[in-house]
Amino acid sequence: MKNKAMLVTALTLSLTATTLEVVYHNQPVQAEVINNAQQTIHITKKQKDAINKDFLQWAAQRATLGKLAVSNYYFDHGPGTDGCLWYAKTPNGDILVRNASDEYSSKNYRIKAIGGVVFYTDANGNIGQCDDIAEETDDGLNYSDDEIDIDKPVDKYLLADNGIVYECKLDGATASPDSGFAIKGMNSDDAERWIISNDQNAQTEYRSLLNKYTGNTVDTPINYTNTNVQNNSSNEDDN
Repeated sequence: MKNKAMLVTALTLSLTATTLEVVYHNQPVQAEVINNAQQTIHITKKQKDAINKDFLQWAAQRATLGKLAVSNYYFDHGPGTDGCLWYAKTPNGDILVRNASDEYSSKNYRIKAIGGVVFYTDANGNIGQCDDIAEETDDGLNYSDDEIDIDKPVDKYLLADNGIVYECKLDGATASPDSGFAIKGMNSDDAERWIISNDQNAQTEYRSLLNKYTGNTVDTPINYTNTNVQNNSSNEDDN
């Protein structure tokens, strides 16, 4: 019985690790487009902090099984853009990430980010949660190539207040804290677009945490078999 239990455990870990590896090779999927603000959830700062903490712990377990590293340092920017509005371009419209602008209103964004994580391969072989990936440069903080293996892909997850996890796949050689994000009022043609992640475990975990900390149940369906996604940004930005 003991050997049988050990075999089941080994198989479970193997399957979970395989699932994580698929994160880097999946196809885009599409969910129901969010058409009104009522389909988002009001989340307090305390709730955001708790959700992000628990999601990072979950992501660290997944990363460990896949021999990857993960950090919550998924977004940052240089000092020259401190007073800007930052957003992410997704199939459901532009998602507000940060607004320090006096010119643009946050009210124009139906969906807002509450946090996120970044998966990567650690250059020193570390796995699980690793927070020391920032490097000071003349343009502000960047990802340190002493910590991140730039020959391997980098994968960002963004948690939005509509209960969906969005994903942005990046080249490790060019990935930076502001990769995947655009600035309102500037040309954003080169900004990487996000997809609705088909990491079903991540989607389930995030919705479970939203229910745990806010009491809300997210029922927006995700069609994991639809790969014909048009990455249209249908929000208010004219950039």
